[in-house]
Amino acid sequence: DRYCVVTGAANPDICHIFPFAAKKTPDRTSSGLFVFMHLWGPQVFQQLKGMLVGDRNIIDTAPNMVALQPLLHRWWGKAMIGFEPIEKIENGIRLRFRWLSKTKLAIKDEVAWDLNPLECLQPYSDQGGYVKMAHSNTYRPILDGTVIDITTQDESAVPSWDLFSLQWDLVRMASLCGAAEASDDDDWESDDDDE
Repeated sequence: DRYCVVTGAANPDICHIFPFAAKKTPDRTSSGLFVFMHLWGPQVFQQLKGMLVGDRNIIDTAPNMVALQPLLHRWWGKAMIGFEPIEKIENGIRLRFRWLSKTKLAIKDEVAWDLNPLECLQPYSDQGGYVKMAHSNTYRPILDGTVIDITTQDESAVPSWDLFSLQWDLVRMASLCGAAEASDDDDWESDDDDE
């Protein structure tokens, strides 16, 4: 039986930490990772490239998967939530669940160089509706900072620390750039939910 790692609900989606679509476009994945080499450095770039590009990639394996409720899966894809890796634990990984903020800026807005990004962020709960999630057994709310342990008896199935770290960096950047607005565009289409 599978359960959502955040809420404990049954019948979750099995989600890719790094999008499955990357398996179909290895050149695009490699060039995309190269763009961020200045953030992570050449050693991390080479390590990630080895995990995500080539015959030995782990894109469609357990270390690149996590069980989430469909709504959480959707919110993660829209950069409304993120998972901050905080510790490697025995047979697993410890994450901090994060509610991300929405930017007040539009993609077409001019931005002053001295702008403090924190002044442009607002929680999704301030958008005319309240966004919340609760644990299915305890009914406790899933708050920003909630700690989640993902463990397994099979060491080869432990979610990848490196991919969660990459995902955490990328989802925060997407949130700052207004990713939810871009994916809500009527012209946006995807063949794969994980794209």
